Amino acid sequence: MLSASFLTNLKKLPRLAQLLFCACLVQRMMPNYKLFALATGFARDDALDKYMALFWEYLSYPKARINFALQREQLDPVIPEVNNFDVYGVYPALDCCVGLELLFSIVLSFDGDEAAQASQLSLSSVTNFLQMQNDFADDEQLFQEPLAVEEFAFQKQCYDFALNFQRNHDYIKQVREVARQEDVSNLGICLRDE
Repeated sequence: MLSASFLTNLKKLPRLAQLLFCACLVQRMMPNYKLFALATGFARDDALDKYMALFWEYLSYPKARINFALQREQLDPVIPEVNNFDVYGVYPALDCCVGLELLFSIVLSFDGDEAAQASQLSLSSVTNFLQMQNDFADDEQLFQEPLAVEEFAFQKQCYDFALNFQRNHDYIKQVREVARQEDVSNLGICLRDE
């Protein structure tokens, strides 16, 4: 379980450090959306890639000029409506989209709570997935599952990146590669050809 102190520390991060933390979590959720898009034909599997690329660019280059308000308006058509699908994959796909909305919130109307919300969103995506597959006696048993343990470790790593935030291309490129997790999502989904 995420400790209250961890969530409090996330809220204390400055805006760009929160953006980096959230970008890492959303990047890791991207295969969930891609699989849903491929399986249902709802949207192109790369529909969210351009948005993530813009956030990474914004983090990398201080002089980047991006109209995020316009980009946010264009996001709505690729956000799935849960009631229109009868597959579980719509939920993690929607979680990915909600994470993207948090990224937009940080850039357009930062309130300081976005990183904590993204943290809880990603963890709940994992725990909901695990609970769909198994019955757990309690949260302790649930949080000992490998996907949950990996989620906690990944979030801690992302927090460390955010604490040491540097707005330069090389640092952000390194963080982005780690966030991609070799294209394996927080749910263990991998679309990469082996």
